[in-house]
Amino acid sequence: MSNTTYLQPPNILNAPNIFGVCMAISSVGTAIDIVPGVLATGIAVLAQALIIRQVTPLGSALDAPNDGIDVRTLIKAGMTQAQVSQIPGTIRNQLLRDQRVKACTVDAVFDQVHGILTLTESISSAAGPFTLTLQVSQVTVTAILNSQ
Repeated sequence: MSNTTYLQPPNILNAPNIFGVCMAISSVGTAIDIVPGVLATGIAVLAQALIIRQVTPLGSALDAPNDGIDVRTLIKAGMTQAQVSQIPGTIRNQLLRDQRVKACTVDAVFDQVHGILTLTESISSAAGPFTLTLQVSQVTVTAILNSQ
């Protein structure tokens, strides 16, 4: 049996203390709002960090200028299959920058009609294995955490 949790990456600029907060997901444009919930533990903490890493533009974290990728910027009209096939490697490299990630695989599927990129990320960590599924448009990111 698996547990499914909806996560929301926080708006770092508007959240004075984001650490340890479990979140549900929604983002519009560049405003990603925090929804306070229960304190996060284990896999949820790592999942939140990985989601934040994927909605933070490269170079925008002062203490980690080489970290981050805003997955919304990966979506372009008329993307070819060759362009889509390069995305998993880019995302995988970013996820592996987090020392808690032991291994990961990333699959990417782009829906040309609706402009939605679906990223399925299988993560292995000391806290246990889990899967993050991100549905990404040019405006929004929705994440679903599926842990065992």
